[in-house]
Amino acid sequence: MLTWAVVGTAIGLWLAERAAALLLHLGWAPAQTVLAAMALGRATSDPVLSAPHHLWTAALLHADLLHLIVPLLALPAAAAAVERARGALALGLALVVLAPATVAAETWVRQLLHPGIGLPVEPGLSGVAIGLIGMLLLLAPRAQADCGLAWYGVVRVGWLPLPALPLPALAAVVMLLDVGTALLTGRMPPTPAHLAGLLVGALLGLALRRR
Repeated sequence: MLTWAVVGTAIGLWLAERAAALLLHLGWAPAQTVLAAMALGRATSDPVLSAPHHLWTAALLHADLLHLIVPLLALPAAAAAVERARGALALGLALVVLAPATVAAETWVRQLLHPGIGLPVEPGLSGVAIGLIGMLLLLAPRAQADCGLAWYGVVRVGWLPLPALPLPALAAVVMLLDVGTALLTGRMPPTPAHLAGLLVGALLGLALRRR
């Protein structure tokens, strides 16, 4: 249930933002309120404009459809596997820790590379998805993720016979697709979020494995 609550929230927020933008374009002024609320959840590398809640909200907001789809290729399967292995509480803890870790890493690197410039920080859920894979690498290193099932759970179009991938391969696919789609659409690739998610996820997996 927790897995699909996160997925549903991310999809719902993306749809709400796109619907509000369309309604505003059509002349419905109240839609501006929805867009303003969404803007409050977006992170920036400008320390003056940053707020603590951005550490979590920036992981749920996505810049475009490809930005949303890529992490959802892996997150449902990885999150469900963590939930089955260690329970909903462990998954909840992982999500609460991974989201700010990935957003903070992305923010820090952009501040370091572009000091004094307030750039948008949009890691989305890709770093979280990779972090969950990192957890599984320590909890169940020989596990495989069935991408067909993950895709089916997201788009509900029926079974797509995509292969089951070893966890490192799945992490690499998500990273490459996310970087590729970022370059294609003009976003900055969220590589710092990917690496931070993988590291923090591995540490969480190590901590849980020792229990």
